[in-house]
Amino acid sequence: MIQEIILTTVNADGSIHLAPMGLTLTEPAAATEAMPAGASLAPFAPSRSLDNLARRGTGVINICDDVRVFAGCLTGRRDWPTVALAAHNGEARLAEVLGYRLVSVKAFGQNPERPRFICSIIESQQIKPFNGFCRAQSAVIEAAILVSRFNRTPARDLIREFEQLATIVDKTAGAVEFEAWGWLQEAFEQDLAKD
Repeated sequence: MIQEIILTTVNADGSIHLAPMGLTLTEPAAATEAMPAGASLAPFAPSRSLDNLARRGTGVINICDDVRVFAGCLTGRRDWPTVALAAHNGEARLAEVLGYRLVSVKAFGQNPERPRFICSIIESQQIKPFNGFCRAQSAVIEAAILVSRFNRTPARDLIREFEQLATIVDKTAGAVEFEAWGWLQEAFEQDLAKD
């Protein structure tokens, strides 16, 4: 199972980088040689998240239910408030988050497209309860994934999936989801115009 999270890492200049990413958690009983127990992150290469994880060996997994953060990170809106984790050398979490996990890289799997970082969880904190996603929130996250893969997937497939998600958003979204959807729709249309 892959959970969609926001990864915060520290850039070389000490600033914080935010990126949506899939997280795979493997319990010890389900671990294999190919997928050891722990948190597994596979950022695309090249990417700042990949560089930061490789350089520092740490990052923060943010469990977030504000879909604007996912959409914003993919549409040039990365200025979300963060809170420093004082005891952890510049690491930070999102200010508005349900919970977070500070992770340390314990193994690295080479792959030209998506290297895999196997991490151990150093610190974990639940801040607020998760009340579940509405259908529109799930649709916005799925649309964010589509926008992030625009150059890796045939345009006709993306258009069909985006249209299906638009129907869900139209029926079930609130103001926050409509705002995030608007950002993604604009980015999607710009990518289509370039193609």
